[in-house]
Amino acid sequence: MRLKAFRIQNYRSIIDTGWCYTPNDNITVLIGQNESGKTTVLEALQSFHDGKISDDILRSDLSMPKVYCSFEISQSNLEEIIDLRKLPDKAADIIQQLDSISISRTWQDLNSNNITIEEEALKKVYQDKAEEINKRCQHTQKELKQIAGEYDRIKEQEEDFSAQMEQLNQQISELNAGVNARKKTLNRSRKKKNIAQAREQLTDLESKLKLTKDQYNDLAQKKDAAQKQLSEIDPSAYSIAKKVEDVNQNHQRLSEEADEKYHEWKEYQAEYNLLVNEKEKRLADQKIKSVKELYNNLLQKLGEKKKESQFWLRVGALILQGEEKNHAEMEIQKQIRQEENHYSLDTLGQTFFKNTPVFEFFHDFSSLLPTRIDLEDIIYERNNVKGYKAVENYLKLANLKPEFFNQQNSRILKQKIENLNNNITVDFHEYWRQNVGINNKINISFDLEHYDQNTPEKVGKPYIEFWIKDKDERLYPKQRSRGVRWFLSFYLELKAFAKSNNRERVLLIDEPALSLHARAQEDVLKVFEDIKQDLQIMYTTHSPHLINVHKLYRILALQRADDKEYSETIIFDPASLKVASSDTLSPIYVLMGARLNDQKFIQKNNNIIVEDIASYYFFDAIYKIMNIQEDMHFLPASDISNIVTLANLLLGWKLGFSIILGDHEQGHEIYDYFRYNLYQNDDEKTQKHILRLDPGIKRVEDLFSTLDFKKYVLNKRVGITESNSSYIEHNNIARPILASNFLSKVQSENLTLDDFDEETQEKLNRMAQQMKKILWNQPSAKTNSNQQQV
Repeated sequence: MRLKAFRIQNYRSIIDTGWCYTPNDNITVLIGQNESGKTTVLEALQSFHDGKISDDILRSDLSMPKVYCSFEISQSNLEEIIDLRKLPDKAADIIQQLDSISISRTWQDLNSNNITIEEEALKKVYQDKAEEINKRCQHTQKELKQIAGEYDRIKEQEEDFSAQMEQLNQQISELNAGVNARKKTLNRSRKKKNIAQAREQLTDLESKLKLTKDQYNDLAQKKDAAQKQLSEIDPSAYSIAKKVEDVNQNHQRLSEEADEKYHEWKEYQAEYNLLVNEKEKRLADQKIKSVKELYNNLLQKLGEKKKESQFWLRVGALILQGEEKNHAEMEIQKQIRQEENHYSLDTLGQTFFKNTPVFEFFHDFSSLLPTRIDLEDIIYERNNVKGYKAVENYLKLANLKPEFFNQQNSRILKQKIENLNNNITVDFHEYWRQNVGINNKINISFDLEHYDQNTPEKVGKPYIEFWIKDKDERLYPKQRSRGVRWFLSFYLELKAFAKSNNRERVLLIDEPALSLHARAQEDVLKVFEDIKQDLQIMYTTHSPHLINVHKLYRILALQRADDKEYSETIIFDPASLKVASSDTLSPIYVLMGARLNDQKFIQKNNNIIVEDIASYYFFDAIYKIMNIQEDMHFLPASDISNIVTLANLLLGWKLGFSIILGDHEQGHEIYDYFRYNLYQNDDEKTQKHILRLDPGIKRVEDLFSTLDFKKYVLNKRVGITESNSSYIEHNNIARPILASNFLSKVQSENLTLDDFDEETQEKLNRMAQQMKKILWNQPSAKTNSNQQQV
């Protein structure tokens, strides 16, 4: 999984870099002034890998960092990384069509973070699934709430009816007693007046009794109706509704407590940041940890309550569809087990992350060879012993294991050691081209020795002794110059790192070779070029000697947004370098402004100016595809509008040049400009030095057939019904990156003309002949001396 791109947010001076792409040839160069943010980029990528940050990387607004990385994935080994059966519907189909996967690490605080997938199509699948469940739960909650509300309303009525009936029943009892009493009074009375009065009272009581009984019977009917309505409501649905209501109330309470603890934590944190006294800071730190622990516990409980609520709502949905409660619970439990067996976005991200490259920060002199090291320290892997790492790297380069030293025959062992020393020295000379004196090369060697009587506690025990020798002197590593020690440490570390094949690797190097001579810095670049097939390298530099002028597509330029001390870092990709400041691009300017005899970018003759950096990459690729034997030095203008400026520069330097222009309006305007100002309005003279692409060939990429363009340049199958250049323009494709990737493909796959179809071959052959022709007509440096500025 090769690192394809990265994006950094809220990390020191960086607010948001946007997506920054790494070149296909595995070397990325970060340039920029001091404090521009170059080291910050490396540290952010290291944090992405190991998850570690400290409070000094936080911005003043205390926003937490987030780092994204996009990695290339191969469909051929996809199933070795993930189990496609654990992906939800549609996600497997999407992931099998991806050629890269984006992962992010987001920090919640200094000690906690999470990793997740950032592919929009995959996120949408998970979001749609979650939204579908949430919608169902919301709909179910609404129905259950209505059911519970209706049940409670009817139940309340039923209880009210019962209470009223109980009161009426009491009244009926009292009225019956009154009627009976009046009847007895009536039977005993002899006086007409008393009889009349008793009869009147009896009639009144009987009337009240009848009315009360009627009211009672009416309430009894209403109660029966209410009970009937209650019996028609599923008690299971009501039970679930009440469970959900109870869970949600608990969730609300926990949420309020969590908010309170969060604000308390932030207040303690703000107080801590103002403290100076170490004792007070320790006490404040304990408070922060205690509150944070409570907060995290509350968050965990909130998550559990949310899951519980969703569980009962999903059970309720099945009950509303007619399922029996126990069966509904079992079904939802089964569904949840299946879902938990699927990857979440976080677990999917973590699974991919385990297979991403190892990011390692190179530390100066971390692999410095010791004077000696005991053999038992190597055998027992005592990595805390001084120099252990360097020795481990040395033995790894020599393909040695500790058992090697078990050889009993001293003569054979010494011969083997001598052979190994010679092999490593020869390999080292491939990179370190410096001499001690005129022709004296240094040699690296080790010997197996045994302690003598001068070290009584170790007498007879074996140790390995290291030397860096030249013709005149045999010195320990620590006795050599700082530059030699740095380069040797660098050489051992990188070569050993490249041989580690358990996982792909990204090496991060901050300003390498500061203590080296310019020529030795070029040796460092040679090491990078040699190991780039085995690992990716990203390094920062101010040195022009660590930039390959033919591969400016490797550069990411960093600068601050303005002159303010705390302004944000912005990053320019190769297509945007023209926007970067002169100070930011100074290493490139120094490199291109070097003496012409010492560089190969601009020559005295055979220079061909092309419209922009993308055209430069395309023409360089065509030059290699055609295997053209004549020297051609393509010079990119930063933009077609700057061709005149570049031509003036070459005229002033008395250098021969030609120009290639596309068949478009700006190209025609520049052609006419040169014809009028430099070639006396003579088409014949102008065409000897300025090549216009054939009609319909707007840009150099139009030289390729549609099929070859899709196969080799786009690297994808799409329907194209317009010219290649129009397709790039209309689809907002980064043309310089596309062109640089094509050049890398041509170089890495050794593409030749035979790999392309007849249409492309015909156009490229004609292009090659036309380029040779304008070179043949190119004025010499002597002729140029008589030219005037355009």
